[in-house]
Amino acid sequence: MNSAGPISGSTLEVMEGNLRALHAQDDRAALDNAINGIDNNDLWLLKDSFEKLLGNQRRLAPPKRSTAEVTSISQGQTDELLKDIQTECEKRLSHLEAQLRESSNPSEFLRGWVEPLLHDLIKSVSLDKVKTGTQTQEFIRQQEKMRKMTPTVEGVTESERATLKELQEAFVLQLGKRQGQNNELLRVLRSLPYPNIREDDSIELRGDGLTLEQVGKVAQNGVKVVISPEGMARVKKGFDVVMEAARQNKEVYGLTVGVGWNKDQSVFGSDKGELILSEELLEVSREFNMNELRAHAAGLGDPMPADIVRAGMLIRLNTMLTGGAGVQPEVVRCFADFINHDIVPIVPKKGTIGQSDITLASHLGLAIAGEGDVLYKGERMSAADAMAAAKINAVRPVGKDFLSILSTNSLTAGSAVLAVKDAEDLVRKQAVIFSLCLEGINGNIAPFLKVTTDARPFPCVIKGSEMIRNALEGSSLWEMSEDRPLQDPLSYRDMASRIGDCMEEIDRVKAALTIQINSSDDNPYVATRESEIELDSGGQVSHYALAHPYIGAIYPSANFDAHPFVSPIKKLLLSLNDLTEALTKNIVVFENPTLTGLPRYLKASDKDHGLGEVHKPLLTVRNDIQQVTTPVPTSGIALAGGIEDMETNSGLVVKNLHRTVKRLCELASIQLLYAAQAVDLRKDITLGTLTKQLRDAFREVVPFIDKDRAFTDDLDKGTAFAKKWSPKIATGREAPTAHKAKGVRR
Repeated sequence: MNSAGPISGSTLEVMEGNLRALHAQDDRAALDNAINGIDNNDLWLLKDSFEKLLGNQRRLAPPKRSTAEVTSISQGQTDELLKDIQTECEKRLSHLEAQLRESSNPSEFLRGWVEPLLHDLIKSVSLDKVKTGTQTQEFIRQQEKMRKMTPTVEGVTESERATLKELQEAFVLQLGKRQGQNNELLRVLRSLPYPNIREDDSIELRGDGLTLEQVGKVAQNGVKVVISPEGMARVKKGFDVVMEAARQNKEVYGLTVGVGWNKDQSVFGSDKGELILSEELLEVSREFNMNELRAHAAGLGDPMPADIVRAGMLIRLNTMLTGGAGVQPEVVRCFADFINHDIVPIVPKKGTIGQSDITLASHLGLAIAGEGDVLYKGERMSAADAMAAAKINAVRPVGKDFLSILSTNSLTAGSAVLAVKDAEDLVRKQAVIFSLCLEGINGNIAPFLKVTTDARPFPCVIKGSEMIRNALEGSSLWEMSEDRPLQDPLSYRDMASRIGDCMEEIDRVKAALTIQINSSDDNPYVATRESEIELDSGGQVSHYALAHPYIGAIYPSANFDAHPFVSPIKKLLLSLNDLTEALTKNIVVFENPTLTGLPRYLKASDKDHGLGEVHKPLLTVRNDIQQVTTPVPTSGIALAGGIEDMETNSGLVVKNLHRTVKRLCELASIQLLYAAQAVDLRKDITLGTLTKQLRDAFREVVPFIDKDRAFTDDLDKGTAFAKKWSPKIATGREAPTAHKAKGVRR
């Protein structure tokens, strides 16, 4: 009965297709077999690659560590692993099948999990160091194939999407926790990103696996966090490495020497060449830390929105749990307490140039030390009063705490996460809004057919066309119409590439941010795992490692550079500008009776003026978007005595993304005003399932224009509507992917 065969974990395409087939057949036994077959082939590909990785780690380990000490993967361990995965999947079958049948409106999309997952897989395997082998090459080929397929995930239904996510979580969860801590393969796989949602809806933080959606939940919905034991263990080990470096009098930026132009100034003293960390010296360090936090608190302007500050604190908390920051455990506990007790430090909006949010994040450090102002449950007060009310002890920063708190891009990254979330939401809506516009002009669906897009298979065009076809399911545009033009204006025919291009750029931004929020952006970076420590027989690299018996190293880094996630945002802004230009011209088409077959300016009667003047605010919005999507220059001046001579202007780039999304909501309001008027005037049209939802919901807030009226209130209501509205997807409904173009004249 199961013609689809077992699911292979190596290709998302096969998994999607077989889940569809098995769901349609309602065959429990076949579904059992399919899930049991997920892991067999790929596990051995992973095993081969990770065994090669273990070989690399042996070569990088300190000389005193013998090869025999490295635990390898036995046949028995692998068999036991497969058995555990199979058992766990069988336990989840009933729940998964129920999701396939009953989930009416899942709260999250599967989109975006594939690419970050594969990035970490490929990064962990260290492909540039792995010896060439048949299985390794097949592993690389399959992962690259899946990476390229990521944009097509939208083709599955919402219930299938949720099921795929459950399967991924079950698979990675079992790999990460079922086997002993001595299994090196599983220790590496534990770092793979997967959602860490607990039964009580709080989110467990480990230093990896934090999702963009979770950032939004904590920042905007008040979801609480829990620090995992393994994350706290890494923090403690990192702090031990830092304090041992101080005891050994290692020259460490921000620890035993100053920062910026003061990097040649010693912080600690010594006695006969040996540094002993007495309480007196620790007090010197604490005083130095507080002085540095105060000196760097130089942001200006109005306070940041509270959700952005919460997002930034969450991200910094998560990245400190990698151990790479080297902070004392009290710092991460206090960050978590602030989040869970709704204490939000007052942080100015302006002051970062994109090489860490130094002058902004310092306000976070002052707040947890009991200085400055905060919002406590929405009320502004001193940090000391808020901490007293919440029974939270102030932190006394020591070691390199101050540098780890302020030398981070977490606030900018948090703002970017929220901005790209809004951008993705709006672009998805735009596919439906544009489809309503197409119905408004009685447009031609031929440019969006699978046959026409497959003839030149650019992924962005295929993606955009699928979204438009889905929105038009059930529309009379699929039926024959003698009045329908053979060729619509270019702004309509080209829309699939504009929408699809934005979605591709959004995916790239999300992938970059997923890396950013799950990685250390510290300088210096504290290496706590023996496998990380590189030695070169007493040369420059070995200089950064601590002497035995402590295993650790502190490396200068450039991980503070925001360019890797700022650059994709710049490209997204350019794509949003292209989309804006097409949407603007879409709207202008409605004014021309020759192109629409409707009254000029869509007026309800000849005595009215109609929408003839709304094109002026339309062009105002379009011009604003053109301005804020223009690439932000990266030229600047050298600071700190010539040491800090690069900038990314990350704050301005992310601010422009927020502004662009806001303006696009205003543009959507104007689109809806025209499109809804057009379809209402065109009485003989049947709207698609999603476009009808959109039109009906819009008409609840903005009525039909039966005579001239002031439109300002309509436009304001439309803008608010564009921000809040979301389509309701019916359970189990297949997306239309192969309609026959019955409405095309030949």
